Amino acid sequence: MKPGNPFSIDYPVESVNDLIAVITAMWSDLEANPESWENAELGVFLQAMASWLSTFPQVYVNLKEPIPEPDWKFVADCLRAARIYE
Repeated sequence: MKPGNPFSIDYPVESVNDLIAVITAMWSDLEANPESWENAELGVFLQAMASWLSTFPQVYVNLKEPIPEPDWKFVADCLRAARIYE
C-alpha cells in the first residue's frame, strides 16, 4: 500500500488497488465513526453521489484543480457489481 491516508481527498488514486484502498478506508471509517458521516445510509449515500456527479466539474473549478477525465464506465461497473457481488 502506498503511503498516505486513502480516506483523504489528497490520496492519489492511480490503480484499481488504490481504489480498493479508498473504498476499504471508507468502509472502516463508516463502521468506526458512523456519526461523522452525513450520508451513512446507502440510499442517501447513492443520492448524494448522483447529485455530486451532476455538478462535479464545478467542484474542481472551485478548488482551482483541473477537471479530471475519469473512466465513468469503470466506476459504474464497480457500483453495479457491488449490488450483486457476494
